[in-house]
Amino acid sequence: MKADQIVRVATKYEDLLANNNIIAEKQDLSSSRLTSTQRLSHSKWMCKEIQVFVDNGRTDKAERWICFVQGVLWCEGLRPIDDMRNDNR
Repeated sequence: MKADQIVRVATKYEDLLANNNIIAEKQDLSSSRLTSTQRLSHSKWMCKEIQVFVDNGRTDKAERWICFVQGVLWCEGLRPIDDMRNDNR
């Protein structure tokens, strides 16, 4: 993905989470017992950080984080795989 596309997708997911009343907050990922809200909150925080990575030329890391956020969105039933596949094109 190109840098502008990465930012566009991260912003799209951040908006999706905002529309679901999710507040961005970094979570302690050492626990495997996070609630759904905590997972989504962490994902929204990641979307903001993805934009920082792109600004710093770290698109490889930004892409990996997009993939993580997509996995959470799919697991939480907020976005189907086919739609996210199209987001990546």
